[in-house]
Amino acid sequence: MDKQIREVTDQLLAERSQELDLERPLQLQDFPIGNHLSIGTLLAEIGCIERFPTQKQLLSYFGWCPNTKESGMHKSSHPRLSHQGSRFARRIIWMLALSAIRCVPEYRDYYQRRIDVGKNKMKTLVAIGRKLLCVIRAILLSGQPYDPNRYLSQRPITAMN
Repeated sequence: MDKQIREVTDQLLAERSQELDLERPLQLQDFPIGNHLSIGTLLAEIGCIERFPTQKQLLSYFGWCPNTKESGMHKSSHPRLSHQGSRFARRIIWMLALSAIRCVPEYRDYYQRRIDVGKNKMKTLVAIGRKLLCVIRAILLSGQPYDPNRYLSQRPITAMN
């Protein structure tokens, strides 16, 4: 089964590389974190990345956005994540975010900076998942491998961010 997952993931990456007319095909190492199962699942869920002209549309497709609930004069001040999209894909994004704060120095630093200014740990993990999805989208659109200097902004984190 593992061999088939590897083959399908490599095939999806090769097809995307051909669409972009890249000299060197995209590989698993071009992404900030992930294995064949996680990246392959996300690639299969996404399908054609051009279906999502904006990052918000991709995030919404996966349910990685707040689900606002309003009723009359009541509005939730702390909305939960939407349950739209595949729950398996959301779990993979969550696990990638957890792995990123352990294994990728840029994401570990980002996590620690947010925690140091008093941000909630769970909301910070959601923010990291959002960043990962945006980076994956950018890699699939451009064909450029992950470069932390390109994808992660180093703007200061304040209590209002």
